[in-house]
Amino acid sequence: MKTKIFLLILISVIAAEIVKAQNPISSVVASYQYVNLVPVQIAGMSSEQLQLENKNFNVIATLQSTTGVSKIAVMMGSGNGSNDLFYKEFILNEEGTSDDGTFYSSNGNNLNFGIGQYSGPPRYYVEVFAIMEDGSFSESVRTEL
Repeated sequence: MKTKIFLLILISVIAAEIVKAQNPISSVVASYQYVNLVPVQIAGMSSEQLQLENKNFNVIATLQSTTGVSKIAVMMGSGNGSNDLFYKEFILNEEGTSDDGTFYSSNGNNLNFGIGQYSGPPRYYVEVFAIMEDGSFSESVRTEL
């Protein structure tokens, strides 16, 4: 009987740790739109010319669960894992536009972040992770543009 109780407690603890360890972020999609160009202009420009043009960047993160999540951190860089272009922590339940021009809104578990205008490298790397209520970080989810 003691063995059965011990096994039940052990299984409960393991199951709780597995649930706790799951990444709350299930996917990330990033996109941009040229600020001052129409499709005909874009088609007539070289990749070097397009690098000089401003682009509005948008990131959509989908959460599996908001349980225990305090903030969502969004970063963008010119190299994989870098944040040389953008880093900001958005408070999960505080939607709206910030003084710096960035914005955050949500529709259920889909979170939408407007992270500003940038020009420059042909590739951009976006990374999103959750900051939990206990101060720990979830695994990040990355995408490349």
